[in-house]
Amino acid sequence: MPRPVHALIHTEALAHNLKRARAAAPDAKVWAVVKANAYGHGIERAYAGLQGADGFALLDLNEAERVRALGWRGPILLLEGCFEPRDLELCSRLNLWHTVHCEAQIDWLAAHKTHAPHQVFLKLNSGMNRLGFRPAAYAHAWRRLSGLPQVDSIALMTHLAPVLAAISAGSVFMGANSYIGNAPNLMVKAIAESRGVRMPSFFGYMGWSVAILIPLFVLSTFIFFR
Repeated sequence: MPRPVHALIHTEALAHNLKRARAAAPDAKVWAVVKANAYGHGIERAYAGLQGADGFALLDLNEAERVRALGWRGPILLLEGCFEPRDLELCSRLNLWHTVHCEAQIDWLAAHKTHAPHQVFLKLNSGMNRLGFRPAAYAHAWRRLSGLPQVDSIALMTHLAPVLAAISAGSVFMGANSYIGNAPNLMVKAIAESRGVRMPSFFGYMGWSVAILIPLFVLSTFIFFR
């Protein structure tokens, strides 16, 4: 038989983390972003710990159906919107909010017949270069959507790309500062020592980090993220 794998989902911990996030931003709406079937653990299992959120943000229509079947009556946002015109029928039936990030999705909405106008989130590509309208095309997309009877309200959304870039750079630099913080460092250390190459100790490596990596991190921060 294949090696058995067990995953323990502590829904109490999910609920606790949600309360901590809400306490840190008491005036903000806190949404549960659940992707890839709760990363393979099952959205039904995760739901119990996240139902205190103000809304659910999902990628998959099937997962939206499953969350509705669990009894959720609050807002559900499809983060990548619809993938084909007939998806809009399910959005109407389940009262789903959805992202609009390309002209084709506006075309589908314009041709869609619905009794209940949709709530859409118009996505701006602010530098992530994955989804969304470029700044030069954003106003035109908003005007197209605002003129459609199929659209009830338009929310503006973006990824805050510069913030994410800064977080990513910080994670990489901080992870590289020690053996423990970066698994490839441990691998290189083990390979080198197996070949008889003398490697610095943990604190010895930290000394090199302070002398070389920390100044580089500070310099990169001033150059790219001021």
